Amino acid sequence: METLEKIWKYPEPVPDGFLADMSDFREIERQVLFLRGIKTRDQAQKFLQGVYTENVDPYNLLDMDRAVNRISQAIDRDEAIVLYADYDADGVSSAALMYLGLKSLGGKVSVYFPDRFKEGYGLNLGAIDFIAREGCGLLITVDCGIRAYREALRTEEHGIDMIITDHHIPGESLPEAYAVINPRLPGDDYPFKSLAGVGVAYKLMQALRSARGITTDDRDIDLVAIGTVADIVPLVGENRSLVRQGLEVLNRTDRLGLQRLIEVSGHQLGSINAATIGFGLGPRINAAGRLRSARLAFDLLVSEDQVSAHALAEQLDQINRDRQELMNNVVERAFEAYEQRRDRRNVIIEFDESYHEGVIGLAASKVTEAFYRPTIIGNIKDGWVTASARSIPGFHITNALERASSVLDRFGGHSAAAGLRVRQDRVGELQSMLEQVFDEQMEEDLLRPVLAIDGVTTFQELDDRMLRFHDKLAPFGAHNQRPILVSKNVRVLKKRTVGSDSRHLKLTLEQGGRPFDAIAFRMGERINALTPEIDLAYRLERNHYLGYVTLQLNVADFKSID
Repeated sequence: METLEKIWKYPEPVPDGFLADMSDFREIERQVLFLRGIKTRDQAQKFLQGVYTENVDPYNLLDMDRAVNRISQAIDRDEAIVLYADYDADGVSSAALMYLGLKSLGGKVSVYFPDRFKEGYGLNLGAIDFIAREGCGLLITVDCGIRAYREALRTEEHGIDMIITDHHIPGESLPEAYAVINPRLPGDDYPFKSLAGVGVAYKLMQALRSARGITTDDRDIDLVAIGTVADIVPLVGENRSLVRQGLEVLNRTDRLGLQRLIEVSGHQLGSINAATIGFGLGPRINAAGRLRSARLAFDLLVSEDQVSAHALAEQLDQINRDRQELMNNVVERAFEAYEQRRDRRNVIIEFDESYHEGVIGLAASKVTEAFYRPTIIGNIKDGWVTASARSIPGFHITNALERASSVLDRFGGHSAAAGLRVRQDRVGELQSMLEQVFDEQMEEDLLRPVLAIDGVTTFQELDDRMLRFHDKLAPFGAHNQRPILVSKNVRVLKKRTVGSDSRHLKLTLEQGGRPFDAIAFRMGERINALTPEIDLAYRLERNHYLGYVTLQLNVADFKSID
């Protein structure tokens, strides 16, 4: 498959006033900060220290007082409280946080995770009936429920009060619940709208502890970091502050389950960062709900037994390896099916009864990345397609699905990712509706991947000071990625392919008499495109090898110079 050429988008020049106010920062540092919305020296200092200055009182959230009062009543009356959680890492960490918190307050609490394959995403009527038979008095959703209209009515029929905590985009109306807590609600005054589900759960527990006269501590903020990073919400504003604090706690965690999970993922306490969560811990927690049951990951997070924690961590590690194999199979088949189509549409929709439902979202991400088109990958069962969608900048997939809601059984999600269910015989209608939205919204210059450059610098500036500045920009993630720097007229001293199937490039590069090692992942096929001199786009990273730490360049792209 041909690699799509990226458009290098250079930043606008920094205003003169900003340059003067930030005179003790290097030019490249000022450029990087300005692109992150920093306008003053004070903002720069607070950003680099990880300080968020807005009023984050949990009672700024609509319905918070009603929710706190009802939960306090349930605790005092010894009512059975059920947490209904999503089965991804955000839902699992939310459930663990609230379960441990409510138990510490004397709550009689249990957790319900829907079966991905039998029940699907979110609340369902069968689950509500089961929970009612078990004697539930109060049902609290975590990381789901904002569109659970029928289920809210069913809880009312059973005499159960339901509190919805969610962060997904609400519909035109809200479910008839006792309380709905979601910073995205119309009219909600909470200043930060992009909390993850676990962030919303954390705010609820903050308010509840405060109302019951208990000093809030940060014992649960490690779980907030895990769910927030794993759910790929923007790592800016309050999220950035929460994750930064959470990583400090996570690096000295005494949770047995997390200690063992860190161990099996090949990491160690003291060196955990957002990337460790995103590529190590998060996928293993997610794998449980994708292939087996989210209960396994939940049990690991709340485990107080060394033996069971070790066994559960090993089990999640194996499930994650199985997940990788299944995903690769789906991606390979989806690639093949799309490339063989004579009429390639702009919105890729591929479905098959053999596609494992637990990995279709991951596969959709891979296909989207490869072809740079919105992608829906689905599993067929009994005439229904259960699918996951991933999108590209400029095409809000959930809004597009809203336009096609007349043919959908259900859907929900964010701008870049969504889940949906549609009858197999209506997939053609769905395709046509989404193609119409695509044609209306997407211009030609949006149809190639863009590499957003933070600034141009030289190898001479890649020193300890630059690395210290780079570290203060962390944690990195959505909306706060590692800066992409460009150095021009870089000499290629050495080049070779490495890894399985020679997939990667290992380079030795030099500019101005200063050499650096570089790694270019998944660019092995481009080795012959390397000319003696190149323009290089890269990220900075530390390379740990045999006890030594060196600065390495992680290549984002390169342009050959003839």
